[in-house]
Amino acid sequence: MRTPSGCLEDFLKDIHNRIKVISGCEYSSSSISRHLGWKAQINATLEVYDFLSYVNGSIPMPSEKIEVTTGNATEMIANPRFTEWKKAN
Repeated sequence: MRTPSGCLEDFLKDIHNRIKVISGCEYSSSSISRHLGWKAQINATLEVYDFLSYVNGSIPMPSEKIEVTTGNATEMIANPRFTEWKKAN
């Protein structure tokens, strides 16, 4: 089973390799076509590693702190969902 950090490491290696390949390609079309090709490759990589939702904003940033009430006491604590979101983002 891959750990989240292992998945991120694989993702970063894949992105790096794709950028090297894309930047080395000779395009006979305009710079817009090069951009669209690059964008398609990066989006595909983000989607494969389940990071596209973080980049395109469809998984919104949760609040850093959440309010927790125990008995009569209320306190603000770190939101574990924010921590996971930040790691993935």
